[in-house]
Amino acid sequence: MKYITVGSNYGYRKRKNNEKASTNIIGYISYRQIPFINSTARLSVTSLRNNYLKGQIYRLKLYKDLIPAKLFSEINFSHVDYKYQFSGSNLLQNIAEVNLSWRINRKFSFSANYEGTFEKSQRYTRIYLNLIQRF
Repeated sequence: MKYITVGSNYGYRKRKNNEKASTNIIGYISYRQIPFINSTARLSVTSLRNNYLKGQIYRLKLYKDLIPAKLFSEINFSHVDYKYQFSGSNLLQNIAEVNLSWRINRKFSFSANYEGTFEKSQRYTRIYLNLIQRF
């Protein structure tokens, strides 16, 4: 049990001009130091409700220090299932992300990120490269 973390969050917001409150509920479980790969995995579920949609996001995240305090990696997979209240339409997406961060020194780092969003009829791809200089 010392490697497992379980948690949840709840958010509630109500505006005067909206008849229905917005809520989100998040539950997650993390497992540190997975045998053989020495990484951390987190499985989470988010439930959203507001004036215009109801939906769930299921996410699996795997992250690992490839070189401790220098090179970090992260892989995410998300499944998004939204149902829009007024139009009756649905949005189903699978999102894959791969992130690599390199801490060159205490004040300078570089990261490369890929995000692919896959829908039934469309695909979106984003690639981010970041150079960070701290002062």
